[in-house]
Amino acid sequence: LNSKQIYEVLPRLEHCWHAFIIADAYNEHTLWSHCLIEQFICNKTSNAMKYWEEFQQLILIDDQLILTMGKHLLKKNFNTISSKNFQEIISYITDSNILNRLQQI
Repeated sequence: LNSKQIYEVLPRLEHCWHAFIIADAYNEHTLWSHCLIEQFICNKTSNAMKYWEEFQQLILIDDQLILTMGKHLLKKNFNTISSKNFQEIISYITDSNILNRLQQI
């Protein structure tokens, strides 16, 4: 797979651990914010919580990931965003400067 194909495939996988294996094999760890947006923040199905639980077990949720995710969210239609799921992720912010930067986005 090339980078474009991986970019298209990873966010469509319903289980985070499937995406994790592929991303690890192709060294494409920069796509995690994109995957989290598609499978948790903008996914209003019951599978979203399962994805989030797997994600937390596999990937470090740090301020930089959240900031990158915020930048990607600008491209999304506001109606597609689950505010409850977005708030869940924001609760992981440890640096108030990141929260301020996220508000500016």
